[in-house]
Amino acid sequence: MLRINKDVEYALISLIAMGKEESILSARELSSRFQIPYGLLSKILYRLAHGNIIVSIQGPKGGYRLNGTMNDITIGKVMETVHGPSRVAACLDEAGSCIQECNCNIKGIVRRVQNQWDRFINSMTLSQFAAWDMAGESTTLQ
Repeated sequence: MLRINKDVEYALISLIAMGKEESILSARELSSRFQIPYGLLSKILYRLAHGNIIVSIQGPKGGYRLNGTMNDITIGKVMETVHGPSRVAACLDEAGSCIQECNCNIKGIVRRVQNQWDRFINSMTLSQFAAWDMAGESTTLQ
């Protein structure tokens, strides 16, 4: 099943808050506001800062802000930075990782699904993702 990891969910929640408010937000503030465990969120924000998605501001009024705009950041970049490559099947990670590799009759289909997934997440920006949320459940995927 394709799903977004909880770490990625927390990253997206935090990034959208930073983007909408266009301000510096601390890990404590984000943790409290969105009921995200502080230790876990700190690790996620660390990864996002090292991936140049956000900037860490030091000092008493420090925190984090986006490194750019919500239009500059793709969902794929966030997912890769926080959780690593997103694969629809483990066999796509490395050769020899599946016992059916030699006689698999769906490998081509799985690759096509992976390619579609990659195109989708790498073309969707945080702005587009947030706009879907604001549009409600009647919005369809494009």
